[in-house]
Amino acid sequence: MYKIVLYNSGNRIKLIEVFDKYGDAIRKYNQLLEENQVFFPKQYMWNGVKSDYELVLTGPKESKKIEHVRDEYGKLIEIVPKGDFIIKQINTYEVEELITHKNTGDKHNFRSFTKRFLVNSLTKIVTSLNNKLVIEYFENENVDLFIVKNNEDSIRLNHLIKEFSYSNKLTNFMFFDDPNKDNKIRLYDKIEEKLGIDRNYVIKVTTR
Repeated sequence: MYKIVLYNSGNRIKLIEVFDKYGDAIRKYNQLLEENQVFFPKQYMWNGVKSDYELVLTGPKESKKIEHVRDEYGKLIEIVPKGDFIIKQINTYEVEELITHKNTGDKHNFRSFTKRFLVNSLTKIVTSLNNKLVIEYFENENVDLFIVKNNEDSIRLNHLIKEFSYSNKLTNFMFFDDPNKDNKIRLYDKIEEKLGIDRNYVIKVTTR
């Protein structure tokens, strides 16, 4: 029996599919790798630990196995399975990060995020703020607040939106990834006034 399994930092996260024949398993495995196109990949867990996703194809012990892989620096790493199976294939795999819309509690991947919040005619001011991303709208003074894992993710999302706007020739954006003290205070006041969210929550650098 052959299994395609998603791991994170050596821990099994999800059993994706099971096959009786290796040929069917390797075809599906390669298809998953080819289709693994992620816009905003997950880089951190909520506890602050870096994520390290791998797509693994396992097989029965009597089949041929791989014993070593090379890490990002080219160093050989021995593979030691944690169970009654062997490793047939192992590759890095990207998982899409989710962006939480604090206003509603809805979660979006980058594709749905762009459709819902970016593709419209309003002038948008995009600002990274701790582990949040703020989008203000010049025409109506409304504000959307988004939660990600940390400030690094917020800046990364800010830059990704900028790339999206440039590649789609959208000119109704302004970007700030390192706001000054006065701008931060202005945003804390506005979020508290418009959304009723306590500034102590917004000031925190790690929130859910």
